Amino acid sequence: MTHVLRHMGVRFLLFYTVGTAVLAHSGCVGLARHGAVLATQPLDSPTASVDPNALFEAVKASEANVVSLLLSQGADPNALDSYGQTPLHVAAHYGRVECASRLIRAGALVDGLPTCTCSPLYGATSAGHAGMVGLLIKEGADIDHRHSLWQDSALHRAAEEGHVDLVAQLLRSGANPNLRNHAGQTAMHRAAAWGHLSVIRVLIAGGATTSIRSDVGLTPGDTALDRGHV
Repeated sequence: MTHVLRHMGVRFLLFYTVGTAVLAHSGCVGLARHGAVLATQPLDSPTASVDPNALFEAVKASEANVVSLLLSQGADPNALDSYGQTPLHVAAHYGRVECASRLIRAGALVDGLPTCTCSPLYGATSAGHAGMVGLLIKEGADIDHRHSLWQDSALHRAAEEGHVDLVAQLLRSGANPNLRNHAGQTAMHRAAAWGHLSVIRVLIAGGATTSIRSDVGLTPGDTALDRGHV
């Protein structure tokens, strides 16, 4: 939702999200909460700065033009939030394709920073955003990029979540169907654990091996039986 705010004779646009509003103006940018303008000043001022939270809020609100404005005024496309995510991770999670495109054009790292636990592609796949997955792959995302803790790839996540169309999309784009995570499990193990038979069929058609054993010695078939998926 967009509102116009006049503050000391200057016209601002407020783009509201839950409890927070991104404030944008051709001369000023900042953040507003509950009607109070915070840290907003003319951008040609020597002490002017863009509130780093504003970019994250604009992405969440799917305000692509505000994203572009903030980036043009010096917002860092690779800034980290309190969860260690970049704005591109947030765009991927919420499926904000246009915002993601503008972030990438402004220099956002498509796989995130080395300190990030997972890539934007991993997040987009987990959330089931096919359009975002397509954009990230087109922009050169490492399709087999692994979660730093679990060593899962995007294909593992798509298989576990039962996103059969995304599984097929990732395989067509070159994802390794036999990549093993920290527990020695492939994407087929994850699909079998949750009983996603349609995903298993797509994985087999894409070259997945049914005989790979996890670190505890289970094949995908054993995993399905162990979880009660007969």
